[in-house]
Amino acid sequence: MDRFLAVAVLLLATLANAAQGAELDLGSLRIDWPSGYKEVGRESPIRLVGPDGVNVLITVWNAKPEAGADAPSDTSAVFSSIAESRLPELAATDGKVVVPLQRQILPDGSILYSTATQTGAHRKAKFYLQYMLVAPSSSAALFTVEGRGDAAAQHLHFLERFYSVEWADAR
Repeated sequence: MDRFLAVAVLLLATLANAAQGAELDLGSLRIDWPSGYKEVGRESPIRLVGPDGVNVLITVWNAKPEAGADAPSDTSAVFSSIAESRLPELAATDGKVVVPLQRQILPDGSILYSTATQTGAHRKAKFYLQYMLVAPSSSAALFTVEGRGDAAAQHLHFLERFYSVEWADAR
């Protein structure tokens, strides 16, 4: 019952926030993102700054398949291996990991890896979030999100955005 309630609350929050969001177009990747974020640079990594000083860095990789190779599955496996080995290490670098590495399959078939770390002192709590999307094709994207506030709550706020991803080369 608690799990059903949590899913219902997350669904309602998703619907409520979808009306307040804006589409973020990153070339081969589109995602509904909270409104109020300004793009600071278009070079890799792409940097966004949010209304409350939240900083977002986004790196998108589009691997070129080699001739004769089963590129999408091989490339996806490499990206997944990187996420599984590096994200937990980076999450533990500076703070308390409050959401250890999670792996979810999204509706479009992408794999989403995520972590959340609480940093800073109690009165000046800060968060560090990581989201790595591994597309069903030969693409991946890493989002890091940093700002002031509670890491677990911010993680849920941003996590819901990834259910809207659309890859241009999703096959």
